[in-house]
Amino acid sequence: MVNRRVFLGAASGAVVATAAGQLVAPATAHAAQGGWSRCRKCRSLFFPNVAAVSLCVGGGVHERDPFDGVVYKVLLEQDGPAEQVGWRSCAACQCLWWAGGFSGHCPGDPNGHRVNSRTVRASFAYVVEHDLGNPANWHHRGWRSCFKCTNIFLPAYGTIPVDNGRCMAAPGSGHDATNSFDYAVQVHSA
Repeated sequence: MVNRRVFLGAASGAVVATAAGQLVAPATAHAAQGGWSRCRKCRSLFFPNVAAVSLCVGGGVHERDPFDGVVYKVLLEQDGPAEQVGWRSCAACQCLWWAGGFSGHCPGDPNGHRVNSRTVRASFAYVVEHDLGNPANWHHRGWRSCFKCTNIFLPAYGTIPVDNGRCMAAPGSGHDATNSFDYAVQVHSA
């Protein structure tokens, strides 16, 4: 079995997210796309501006978590320290997924995530920041990547056992954070 952390580390990129609900600032200035949200059903990060194609493994379309009023922004690809490249938004489900390995699992396409479709233009190339020592106040730490479906998700801390949402690879179970970095996603202030 390949160690995913080592495998993913070879493709350093940047999305800024951290665990335990802590907000942190970016190490370098990047162009970014705002308006991302966390789905209350599957806990994945998704882009809600294409609601008609944002299918969720929890049924129907993704829904913003009413208790998480945070809106996120995802950095556009650039090389930098503590960043992982290769992240894309899926044309079928609108989730942020790591496209550097395989196409993962998508509720909108039995063949996995895809970068574009007839109705959705090609995804931007994104980066995600990870394992930040002292992140700035505009980062939200604690995000993880799922080993099974390749989505980035935010576990629900403070619950025993930890709620990892719903995984597209195994709809009856939660996401698997095995060998995941500790990602940080930037908070979008407007």
